[in-house]
Amino acid sequence: MEKLLKHQGLKAKWIQIWGDPWENDVNLDFLTKRFVASFEKKLLSQADKVFYVSELTCKEYKIKYSNFAAKISCIGRSYYKKLIVDSHFEQKEEISIFYPGSLNDYRGIENLCEDIKSYNTSNKKKVKLEVCGFQSSEIIERYKKYDFIHFLGAKSIDEVFFKFGETDLLLFVDNGVQSTQIPGKIFDYYGTNLPILALVSEGNTIIKEFLAKDVKTIIIGKSENIDFNGIFEVYNEFLKVERNDFYSPESVAKRFLNEL
Repeated sequence: MEKLLKHQGLKAKWIQIWGDPWENDVNLDFLTKRFVASFEKKLLSQADKVFYVSELTCKEYKIKYSNFAAKISCIGRSYYKKLIVDSHFEQKEEISIFYPGSLNDYRGIENLCEDIKSYNTSNKKKVKLEVCGFQSSEIIERYKKYDFIHFLGAKSIDEVFFKFGETDLLLFVDNGVQSTQIPGKIFDYYGTNLPILALVSEGNTIIKEFLAKDVKTIIIGKSENIDFNGIFEVYNEFLKVERNDFYSPESVAKRFLNEL
């Protein structure tokens, strides 16, 4: 990019906006991480300004690359669209939890499934869990014993938001205790009035602190038991909470421009 700008005779600033840092990708092996880390550092050093959508990653990289920390900032990521869901919760015969993303060893939901199974055994109104996105054959095999889980496959963004309008609870699962990455779906959740059930790894205090800023988010440790009866008793109160407009497109755009 730097060579391209010089070749074109341009003097524009090079602004980089990062979602997930490359080096922290949980899917990379050790050697690939070493190569990516070197290239990532070089890329960051050449930028005039660096923005991260995760305030946690921003803090981590300011420490990690202290020699150019001054040009690193956080602007957050905006939600895709506003969505107000009229759940009619009391009239429903089935309660829906929706998760748009891939499951793996880091994002496991076995304990959640056992809690849903227990709840369904003793309650007339049942809970179902719908999951969209690519899933490995191993993951599908692991969870096929739970008849309330439905794997929907890959969906477009508009299809995902259509499912938002049909669901009662949105599910968030962190990437593990060592990760400062904030999955982008949480920002799209903030554009709705739906409560968020957040499963967080034990010891992942930085993610908990971030999620706790939103009063519609119910934070549960991945190994903790979930009190569905308690959540459903106050469900309608969650719907009354105002949407988190800190992550509206307008708010994010203003912060971006103010940082330039």
